Amino acid sequence: MKKTTYYPDSDAVETWSYKEATCYIVLHKELGHYCGYVRFKKNPFAKGTGCHYEGFRNYIPVHGGITYAKKDAKGYVYGFDCAHAGDEKRPELKDIAWLKKHTEQFCDMLILAKPYEQHYRRLLSNKAKAKVISAYIERVENLVDIEKFEQIGFGAMINLLSGKL
Repeated sequence: MKKTTYYPDSDAVETWSYKEATCYIVLHKELGHYCGYVRFKKNPFAKGTGCHYEGFRNYIPVHGGITYAKKDAKGYVYGFDCAHAGDEKRPELKDIAWLKKHTEQFCDMLILAKPYEQHYRRLLSNKAKAKVISAYIERVENLVDIEKFEQIGFGAMINLLSGKL
């Protein structure tokens, strides 16, 4: 049985350099939706934090939240997908120009998140963590034209419902 690869950068419909990263738009062959990915040669987060989408990274306001994070031989890859409930009713999620812009904004938000994540990791209380998350979101809103409904992903919703930030 062939293992499904969800990040086939060789299948990208668009690949471009942006700031310190390589960006990709991939059309998922089996399900027909697009995904946006950002690859960094070096981890954009603090040393020793690995490549994941837990903790503070849940609050990076990309469409649907980060749904892919892996380290491979070429670097650190973070991605989002356009296969969430209601996405089929949003024509911009099939528009390559919109996807490219959103992927670049995602890259900007990942780069911007590093100092906030470092601070967040040292905190114990939800109240203190909420202040860091709010400060980051406010900074993102001032720098990136992100729609309000893109601001919370699935992981963040689970955290909020469980009472743990």
